[in-house]
Amino acid sequence: GLVDGPSARLGRAVSTAVPGATEEVSTVVGSDGVAVVRLPASAGSLSAAQRILLSAQLVRTLGQVPEVTGVRIMLGDTPLALEGVPAVQPVGSWEQFDPLASPARELYALRRGRLVSVAEGTVSEVSGRFGEVAHDIGDFDVELDGGTNPIAALSASGRRVLVATLAGEPSDRAATLYSGADLLGPRWDRYGSLWTVDRDGPTSRVLALSPRRARDVTSGRLTRTRVLSYALSPEGTRFAAVVHGGAFASSAAPATRRRSEGSARAPARPVVVLGRVLRDAEGRVLRVDRVQQLVTSVTALSRPLDVAWRDPTNVIVLARVEGGLPEPYTIRIDGSQVSGGPPGVTPLNDPVAIEVASSGNPQDPIYIGDRRGQLLYQDDTGRWVEVSSDPLRFPNFPN
Repeated sequence: GLVDGPSARLGRAVSTAVPGATEEVSTVVGSDGVAVVRLPASAGSLSAAQRILLSAQLVRTLGQVPEVTGVRIMLGDTPLALEGVPAVQPVGSWEQFDPLASPARELYALRRGRLVSVAEGTVSEVSGRFGEVAHDIGDFDVELDGGTNPIAALSASGRRVLVATLAGEPSDRAATLYSGADLLGPRWDRYGSLWTVDRDGPTSRVLALSPRRARDVTSGRLTRTRVLSYALSPEGTRFAAVVHGGAFASSAAPATRRRSEGSARAPARPVVVLGRVLRDAEGRVLRVDRVQQLVTSVTALSRPLDVAWRDPTNVIVLARVEGGLPEPYTIRIDGSQVSGGPPGVTPLNDPVAIEVASSGNPQDPIYIGDRRGQLLYQDDTGRWVEVSSDPLRFPNFPN
């Protein structure tokens, strides 16, 4: 399975980074606990991005063998060369590719235009110009594994995606990466791809951004809906969204959400949809396919407001049920299990709650934000506790 790659049933949602014919790959575990994986010399042509994925696949997989303490990758008779990576890679390396591990245990938000972090209900200032100087920006994301720690944010108008580094001088200007009509907040995935969604009335474009260009991500039926919010799964293979209209239209009254304010009210209520993210051998996004509505046997999805990932197989949906106040519900991606909401937990009791944030690790708390900037989290007793008396806006966990 390690070198043969995924089954045909999984398609291109999952791929192997091991190149060449599998019969040319050998693995030997020495008495020192080091597994030596020998690939054909032709693998020396792999790019740096492909070498990273190859290392992550081999180390994370062989690390499950109890006696293996490290992995040495050979390309023919030549050790694999990767800047900053030792010849023998420890089994704990590449944790960012573990779908059950969250690389960021801190939530980030804006407090009066300044970037702050939140951990276990405690707010801390972030060093650098975005923490020291107020910026007139909107929804944002921070990329923590790229070395330079860039921040991508919407302009105050919601029509531009801006990119800058967290460090630097306060006078440094952010670069405009993309200009659009009505944008949703940018999000980095674990492969370093920067996503956004550009809406135009009842239609949406899913985009992958780079310094050179904005590339449309083919997304099937999503293009014929108005995407209200979206979230990428922790391991980067699934896309979740709250959408209006199109092939997913339903006949109930619509919910509204801050990030779509000002748009025309549609005759159909929003629904939650899930899709599969396909990538090439270097992890670049190809398309989102198999987009389907998330359906459950209960009414937890009757008026969804926002969606986040609790872990790779469960989403959290902030929703109103039967005219009640918004509550978070944890829902398995096949719709078979639903938990949360009243009864059984302390009610959220916030009529203007509009967004939910989750790290992708079920051990971390869920955060709920509202229109006033109030940020709440659920403590160990199940009570919803205010994080700060100051407004904290656009809360999110970096992927």
